[in-house]
Amino acid sequence: MIDERELDGIDWSSMHHAYGPADEVPTWLRAMTPPDAETREEALGDVYASTTASLPFIFALADEPTTPGRASIVKLPVGIGRHAVERCGYDYADGPDCKGSAVVGART
Repeated sequence: MIDERELDGIDWSSMHHAYGPADEVPTWLRAMTPPDAETREEALGDVYASTTASLPFIFALADEPTTPGRASIVKLPVGIGRHAVERCGYDYADGPDCKGSAVVGART
C-alpha cells in the first residue's frame, strides 16, 4: 500500500498538472483504493508534471494484491509511457526527442 509519510513528504503544490497546482494528487492516489469502482475511475484521470512523483505510489498500489480495481491502476503507468512516447517522438535507436519537455500525463 501507499507509504503515507512518503506521500505527504512531497511538495505537491510546487508541481502542476493540466488544471493547476498538483496539491490534490495525494487525494487522487488515496482515491484509487476504495471498493467503489466509480470513485476509483475518477481518480485515474489526467496527471501532468506531478506524474513522475506519483509513480512510486502508483506502483505500490499496483503491487498490493488487495487493491480494488488493481488492473486499472496497472494500466495507468502503461498509458503514461505510451503518451510520453507519442508526444516525444521516441526513437528507440536515439532516445527521446523531447528536448527537456515536461511531457507527462495520460488518460487510460
